[in-house]
Amino acid sequence: MLLKKHYVFKKSHKQRKTFYPEIEELSNRQKQIRLILHQIENRLNELKSAELDRMADNIEEFKDNIKMFKALKQMNRKRYETPTVHDANGKMISNPQDVYDAIKTHFENHFHKPEFEDLKMFESEVPKALTKPATLDETRKAINKLNNNRAAGYNNILPELLRYGH
Repeated sequence: MLLKKHYVFKKSHKQRKTFYPEIEELSNRQKQIRLILHQIENRLNELKSAELDRMADNIEEFKDNIKMFKALKQMNRKRYETPTVHDANGKMISNPQDVYDAIKTHFENHFHKPEFEDLKMFESEVPKALTKPATLDETRKAINKLNNNRAAGYNNILPELLRYGH
C-alpha cells in the first residue's frame, strides 16, 4: 500500500512537518480509544466509591461492636474469582464440576507417584492418649506463644482473639 505524503506548515512557519493522512487517522482513533478507556476507568472508580460509601453507611448503622466487626471483615474480604481452565484442545471449561475434575487430574498427573502407594508412613507410631488434662497455666503459656497477624485456624478463631480476649 502506498501512502501519500502531505506537507503541513505550523503557525510559526519555521518548522515544516510531514505526515501521512492514514497515520493521522490511526492517531485520532488511538486518541478516541484512550478517551473511552479514561471514561471507563472514571466510571469504575465512581462505582467503587459508591460501593464503599454504601458499606460505610452500613457499618455506621451498627451500634453493636460484634456486628460492626463482622461488617468490617466482610468489607475487607477478598472476592473469589473462578479460575479459567482450558482442556487439552484449548477449549475453555465452564462447568464447575468439570473445572474441578480438570484441576484434580492435572495435579494427580504431576504429583502422584504410584511407587510410593505401598509406603505406609508412621505405621509403627500409634497416637498416645494424654495421661492428664492440660492445666490452665499450660494453656495460658501456649496462648501467649501464639504470634499475631497469623491466619485463623480451622475454627476461624484468630490468635489475637485468644491472646487478648481472656
